[in-house]
Amino acid sequence: MTKPTIVNLVATANLEQPVDLMKLHSMQHVTYDQELYGGRVAYLKTPNMHGKVSIFFTGKLISIGTTSSKQAEEDLSTTAQLLVERRLIKPVVVKANTRNIVALLQFQGPSLWMNQQQTSMQSTNQSNSQERFSNEMSPRRPILSSIQEK
Repeated sequence: MTKPTIVNLVATANLEQPVDLMKLHSMQHVTYDQELYGGRVAYLKTPNMHGKVSIFFTGKLISIGTTSSKQAEEDLSTTAQLLVERRLIKPVVVKANTRNIVALLQFQGPSLWMNQQQTSMQSTNQSNSQERFSNEMSPRRPILSSIQEK
């Protein structure tokens, strides 16, 4: 069996202070639409980041699209650092909390369970075919005559 591959990790952090998202509007690599979600969230994705970070006006951050806890923590720290540099928040230590992990696992070759299932399905298909054949060969009464007899 092969090792699972993480394809997405979701992590959160709390800046413990509000963020004025209107001031993020002009920042490069920030997506902010006041109409979207009532202006409660902005998104940051710089070329150096592994994923994307949602920044909420409450100071909560959500990192998505990374493939490790280390990457998520780096993205969350980068976000906090950029907010500090723009004087939108006071310096803070970011603690990333992993919330969800999506991983893929690929099996190599057919497993014993798969072979048993295929054998079982083949037996069922053979018996169903035999049953259909015998039903097709059996004499049938015309439907119309059955209705007229009643």
